[in-house]
Amino acid sequence: MTVVVLGLGNPLCGDDGAGPAVVAALPRLPGVRTVPRVSDPAELLDAWAGAELAVLVDAVGGPIPPGTVLRFTGEDGWPRGARRGGHTLDVAETVHLGQVLDRLPRRLVLIGIVGTDFEPGQGLSAAVAASIPVAVRTILAEGLWSRQVGQNDRFAESPEGVVYREEGAATRKER
Repeated sequence: MTVVVLGLGNPLCGDDGAGPAVVAALPRLPGVRTVPRVSDPAELLDAWAGAELAVLVDAVGGPIPPGTVLRFTGEDGWPRGARRGGHTLDVAETVHLGQVLDRLPRRLVLIGIVGTDFEPGQGLSAAVAASIPVAVRTILAEGLWSRQVGQNDRFAESPEGVVYREEGAATRKER
């Protein structure tokens, strides 16, 4: 299986650097290609080319508490409207363009971290920085962890503190 993990965002613009920070924190995984920083969603079409699984990590906005980790599979759509930092497209538009051009990975998962401060010259907010380990565990739960430790298929348990956006309303996955 061809797997790529992509960090979307600009580390020089506050919480917009969440994607690159999470990808930088991932352990090295055999057979998994990482792209630590994709600065514009339009670049994703080339970055995930040929992948069976692409895991995209990006900062998202919304009325959810900062630092919350969200998981999107596209079943209820994709986040719209970010266009921070000069992005030409948002994730939803990029996925639509990929469909039209037949340039999508076989499976796409977006790990979003809710951010609040996207001002140039700022680092990650405390809430977003604290959520990086949860985001890393969420990525590993996509089946990447099994490559590292030799398990059969998936993580035995879902990571704590992740809000799943797969089927209708969000539900918090807890032990």
